[in-house]
Amino acid sequence: MPYNYFNKFKEACKHDRKNVIPWGGVLNDADKFFNLRTETQLYEFIIHDGLEDLNHQNTK
Repeated sequence: MPYNYFNKFKEACKHDRKNVIPWGGVLNDADKFFNLRTETQLYEFIIHDGLEDLNHQNTK
């Protein structure tokens, strides 16, 4: 995901949550790997850069 798209995604998590839908087991994985049990916890994690120094696959 290009960096500017990720910034837009973070902004949506912060200001427009009704248009952000965690699907495909996202909440289960968030609980399993990061102990985040609610959508609100997940959004806050994303907003506050819970993952720093991201390593994107399929990029050089």
